[in-house]
Parts: sequence; structure tokens; C-alpha cells
Amino acid sequence: MMLGITELTYTAMISFLIVIILGPIFIPMLTKFKFGQTVRDDGPKTHLQKNGTPTMGGILMMAAILITGLTRSKVSSDMMVGLICIIGFGFVGFVDDFIIIKMKRSLGLKPWQKIVMQLALALYVSYYQYTTSPSATQLAIPFTDAVINLGPLYIP
Repeated sequence: MMLGITELTYTAMISFLIVIILGPIFIPMLTKFKFGQTVRDDGPKTHLQKNGTPTMGGILMMAAILITGLTRSKVSSDMMVGLICIIGFGFVGFVDDFIIIKMKRSLGLKPWQKIVMQLALALYVSYYQYTTSPSATQLAIPFTDAVINLGPLYIP
């Protein structure tokens, strides 16, 4: 079931309302549990005011997307791929923030660790789409009727 523009607008508004309603509840909880940003003291002095700023707000966004995605549309394999992407990349952000909070350092995951996790997820999703969706590998050239079948080159 494809959502029309009106349904998409309603879905976006519902997701926005979920964030607006849960934000004032969730953000003080993050502050209470000391889930705050740790700022290095060797950087600019203006950054020191960010110390303790609540982090992990992406959880709130992911919750809103999951709630509206699963309640406002028919669950399909395409939707599940989208939700896997959201949860997967959100998980990378969660791990990064968790390391910042738990180890009290501002670096979180090392850049290569983030890239490896994101690349693994992207390869998984692209391979899944390649094997399950026959039209996924087709590249339509805009303003023409030409279509190029990328085949296995779709994955990278």
C-alpha cells in the first residue's frame, strides 16, 4: 500500500507530534541519568558550555519513526529494509554516544570503526535488495527511455 501525499503529511505530522510530546519527558531523563556530552578541555573555550548537554536524542527520533512506520502503513519487505537502515545506522550513533558517556571521552567510536559498521550495514542492505528485488539493479536515465541494468555492480 503506497501512501499518498496526504497520508505522508499526516504520518510526518504524527511523527513530529510524538517527538514534541515525548521530548519534554525524555530529555530530562537523559539529564537525570547524566547522559551528557563530555567536551575536551583542550579545545575552544566556547565549547566548554556544551559539557553535560544531553546526548542520545536519536533514540527519540527512531522511536517516532518506528511507531509511525509500523502503525501507518502496511508492513512489507521494502518497509523492513528501510527500518533496518534506520535502526542499524541509529545503532551506530547509539554506540558512539554510549562510548562518549560511559568512558567520559568526547571521541566515541574511532572513525574507522564507524565506517566499518556503516559499510557492513550498507553492503547487507544493498545485497538484500539485489537478491530480492528484480528492478533494484536497474538505473533509469532521466529524460530518456534508457535503462541500464547494473547487475552485481549495484551492490557497491
